This record gives sequence, structure tokens and C-alpha cells, in this order.
Amino acid sequence: MEENGKSKEEILEAARRFCDLMEEDEDISLAQSMAACKELGDWLENTSDAEIIAAACDCFSNLLERLDDGFRPLFGLTVPPLLTTLGQRSKQPRVNAIMMLTNLIEVFSSKEIFEMVMNGFAHEDFFIREGCCLLILSTIRRLGKKSGFEDLIASDNLNFAQALVTIAVTDPAGNARAAASVAICELIKIIGYQAREAFDNCAGADDDDLQDKMNTIKIKKPVQVTVNGEWMDDVSKADMTVDEIYARLDTIRYAIGEGGLDPEERIKMLRKLRAIIYHHNKIPGKTIWEEIGAFFTKFAIDVLKLRKLTATTREVCLTIQQICSIPGSPDTPFDDAVAHLIQMLPRISDSSSQTAETAWNALKMCVRRYQHTKVVRVILAGNPGTNPQLKERNTPPVRRKVMNLLESVLTLWEDARPLRKQRSGLVEAINAGIYDADGETRKCARRAWHGLHSHFPNDAADMLRKLTTAQQNLILGKVAESRMPSRNGSRANSPGRRAVGRPTRTQPGSRTGSPGRNRRQAGAMPKPRVPLSRGGSPGRQKTAPRVVNRSRTTVGSRAGSPARGRVRSSTNQTPEDRTVSVIRAIASSNLADKK
Repeated sequence: MEENGKSKEEILEAARRFCDLMEEDEDISLAQSMAACKELGDWLENTSDAEIIAAACDCFSNLLERLDDGFRPLFGLTVPPLLTTLGQRSKQPRVNAIMMLTNLIEVFSSKEIFEMVMNGFAHEDFFIREGCCLLILSTIRRLGKKSGFEDLIASDNLNFAQALVTIAVTDPAGNARAAASVAICELIKIIGYQAREAFDNCAGADDDDLQDKMNTIKIKKPVQVTVNGEWMDDVSKADMTVDEIYARLDTIRYAIGEGGLDPEERIKMLRKLRAIIYHHNKIPGKTIWEEIGAFFTKFAIDVLKLRKLTATTREVCLTIQQICSIPGSPDTPFDDAVAHLIQMLPRISDSSSQTAETAWNALKMCVRRYQHTKVVRVILAGNPGTNPQLKERNTPPVRRKVMNLLESVLTLWEDARPLRKQRSGLVEAINAGIYDADGETRKCARRAWHGLHSHFPNDAADMLRKLTTAQQNLILGKVAESRMPSRNGSRANSPGRRAVGRPTRTQPGSRTGSPGRNRRQAGAMPKPRVPLSRGGSPGRQKTAPRVVNRSRTTVGSRAGSPARGRVRSSTNQTPEDRTVSVIRAIASSNLADKK
């Protein structure tokens, strides 16, 4: 069987060699990557063989894993062939293409990928139309509320909602109609009222069948957002006199101090407390804060130390948010609350509930408001990436949130004095984040490095010199140009440092990070890599196998693929011998081992 002028066996062998090269440490140029993508795209567009398609998707996934952010210029060579593969009649090739597109969305964003996929919704092949709808479902299943479809629906340029409604109502293929209807319902489920309103405004959305399906999804109408934040939802803003404020404070203090209230009564008391805080300016001085601090601080800590995401926990976090939002409020109510909120990070990361989101927002507001050494010390102590005692909570979501907090500390705090005693811990945490397996954690760490550089340039420079060349390029290239910390001006008020003018950057929305490659330990000298020797020539010194994260596609295995843990051999070669073109694995007709 001949495919693209090569036999199937030759193509599969070339794919295996390409994946082997992706494990090497040699630099890959943009020209090499583009040539590889063109060859892989030809495989996808000119074959219907399931094994070849699986091998091509596996190669794409390895290249994505190797390049990470550097894969963005290759979208035009990758997405169209994968879109064509959605038109395959067999199931497995379509699944492979959908999973590869989902990987791209996970690493980058839904909007970037769907800008190129939109033509597929109007394609003449109903398999491709159905595949585009299935891609939406795959993305929702993997990323959930962090899939980024809210921006797609709100965009007026893409007509994303209209394309789905058109397929769901008028498509002649029943499978495509069903897939589009399910995608619409799932989008309404994760986005809510905004998505339902967008679909209702589309032409053809008044179809009875579609309306019946959308009505099965129960959604709440949006809460009116006030200028005071979500902590004032369901809270009375009625005017109160000073005497009424003190009388209600006494009632709340007595009720909370009793400790025998049921959760509903606690919630009512906390809402009454927020109504009093709303009128804090009626009492001059710090009298009202002394009254509140006498009972609320202890009550809040007693609730948070339980580490449960209950309705009472949410009300406590909303009250903390409100106190943080008021200029001149004391630090006492959230002095010790930060430590307990840090301890709740595993529960917050594992849950998508409203309480978890409220607790996370309260923690971020505390970190920005309470600029003290204790906050940095607590965050570093709760970082599972550098604290070996936290193995049970060492998960990507927890590491990502901790690095997000460190980024906020380094980019939003004006004064460097609270950070001086924790410089070594900050450097260690950022270094671990730069080599983290989670892509979003790595991005936060790179942005945090720029914050470290603005406070302590010498420490940041020493750290940069110890990083690999690839990480240095990422930090000084893309991050420096497009992801600089989000504040104008300089920290000239910070003692002992020069003013550093910095442009504004827009921080992208958080997504679930993708697994990345295992990186070398920071500070280790890069070792020259040599080509593989499948036969293991005698006289060569054997080394231990290197564990490498494999592809993120759903392809179970490549046909005839050699064992992943084989022994590598090393030999003394010149730099020219070690420089192997990435394209040779695909384009070369000579499939013998590299010399």
C-alpha cells in the first residue's frame, strides 16, 4: 500500500523516528517546525488509513508538547488538516483529530482555534459539521467552565451562536442536528443566562424542538451587579442611624458569640453585619472596626479552620471581601484568615462551586490588601512545588493557584521591604514554577520573574543565568513583550532600588493548564545529547533510561513502536554530529539509524 509515494511501513517508521527526535534536547527552528507540519498535514489530507492518521496526530501532539507557546505560528499548517480529518468515515481517525484540536484549545484558547474552525460549521460534508459540534463537547468535557466559550458567544465577528443554531435547525443530517443541539444545551449549562440569550437572538432559534431542548436546562437569571460588589447581594442597604448601628452590632455579637445558631441564622447575622459595614462611614474613627474585630475575627477563623465549603464559609468570605474593599479598614479581620484560606486551597481547587470561587476571590483580595511579610511566608510554606511535606496536596491546580498568588505579590505590591526576608524562597518558588509540568503555572512563573526583577534585579538576573536557553528565551521574548506585569509607573518608593518604567499588560484568563515536558533541574549544566542507537553497540557506556511524558492524544500506542524505556547510549561526537534536523525523520527516504 502506497501513501504519498511511501509505503505505510515507511510512514509509520518515519513517525516513530520523529517522536524519538522530539525527546532530544536539540533546538528546533521555526523553519524545521513548519516543514514538519506540512509533511504531517499531507499525511492527514491524503490518506484514510487509521494507523497513519493516529501516527500523524501523535507527532503533532509531541511537537506541541515540545514547543508549547512556540506552536502558535503553526496553527495555519495544523488546524486545516485536522479539520479535513473530521470528514473521515471511520470513528477512530475523527476521535484522534478531535482530541488533538482539544489539546490545542487547552494550551492556547478556544477563540484562537475556533477562528480557524468556523468554516467547518458551513462545510458541505456533514461529517465535518458534526465533528465541529463534537469538538465543542470534547472541550467542555475537558475544561468545563474554563473552556473560554463565553468569549466566543459574546463575539460579534465569529457568529458562533448562529452557526450552531443553523445546524441544529436546518441541517439535513440528523447526526449533525443532534450534535449541535447537545452542544447548545451544554454551552447554556456552563455559561448560563448569557448563552441562552445569545442563542434566543439567533435566526431560527424559535424552532419548537430547539426551544424544548433549551428549556430542559434550568438556569438562574443574572443577579443585578452593584457597584459595591457581590458581597452586597441579598443585603439591605437601608439607611440606619448611629444608634441603630450599635444596637444591631450588639445583637450580632451576642448571637454569634452564643455558638448555638443553626447555619441559616448565622448567614442572616453575617448579612446584617455587612449591612452595618456598608454604613461604616457614619461612625468616625476606628470605633466601628474595634467593635467588629472584637467578635468577627474569632468567628471567621473558627469557620475557616474547618476547611469546609459551606454556605457559612461563603458568607464569611464575602464579609472579608467587603472589609478588604474599604480603604482604611484594619488588617486584623484577615490577618490570620490568609493562612487558613491557603490551607483550603486543595478544596478550592477541586471544587467548581460558588463557595470555592468566593473563597478564592477572598484570598486574592487579602493578598493584595495585606502587604506584609507574613503573607509571603504563608504562601511559600503552602507551596507544594517546593515543600516536600505537602505531597498529599501536590496537584497542578494547587500549584497553579499558589503561583498566581506569588505573581500578584510580586507585580502588585509597591514596597519591596516586606519581600526582602523571603527573597530566597521567592527565587526557589519561581524556579520550580518555570519547570512545572502545568503550562499555566509556567506562564504565571514567567510573569512572576518580571515582578521579581522589578524588586530585586540582581537576584532575578542570577536566577535567569541558571535557566536553560529555552526558558531564557521564553522569559525575555514572548513574556517580556506581551505579558509584562499589569501596572504602569515604577516602584520608586521602594527603598534601595532604581525606578523601572514598565508598560501595562493584560493578564489572560485562567485556564486549566496542560501537562508539559519534564524539564531539567534549575542550575544543572545542559548535557549534550546524542542520537539513539537501537542496537546498542558494544563498548558504549549505558546510562539509565530517561522518563518522558508521552503524547496527550488518545492514541493508545503506535504500531510497532519500540519500548519507551529503552537504554540510551552515549558517545563522543562533535557538535556537527549531534545537530540532527528534525525534518530528517519525516522527509528523508533513508530510514536507517542516524550516524
